[in-house]
Amino acid sequence: RIGGPEYAVAGHDDDTAVTQMIQQGWDYVVFQDQSQQPWTVSGIKPALRSLAAKVTASGAKTMLFMTWARSAAVAGTHHAHFRMRMAVSRYYEAHGEAEGAQVVPVGRAWERAHRSSGVALHSGDGSHPNVQGTYLAACSFYVALSGRSPVGLGLGGLSLDKADAAFLQQVAWDTSLA
Repeated sequence: RIGGPEYAVAGHDDDTAVTQMIQQGWDYVVFQDQSQQPWTVSGIKPALRSLAAKVTASGAKTMLFMTWARSAAVAGTHHAHFRMRMAVSRYYEAHGEAEGAQVVPVGRAWERAHRSSGVALHSGDGSHPNVQGTYLAACSFYVALSGRSPVGLGLGGLSLDKADAAFLQQVAWDTSLA
């Protein structure tokens, strides 16, 4: 089932294989919740609290992959799209604050890129990333993990125009500074 519990953090918390992976000596463990959770769930999820405690006990740090809203076309209206964007930001920021986790602001970088240039980052389904969206997410994680600017990085094997890559690198960096 798309959007079922197996795709949300609760499914990961209940999975003994995930617990075993957390205990393997990582520096960081990254969690991304199922994409609809930010606008369908309120409050801090107990499963995320449990997972973050497992990460802390292992000596690692928890990072949260802030996702993005669905495309405006899929959301239906500008107002619905705005509400999705706000819900995503609030959801990940609240969970990050509650657990002392670093939030990687991929969703904010997506919004900045779209506002600045209108660049398309969604694939045809209006939910998942296209190549540009994937690259922007990777650049955002580069900044979060290294603390350095991604400006000047290569294409990582992706089929991407160099000018688009340079723009997305700068967006990831600017978002981290904001």
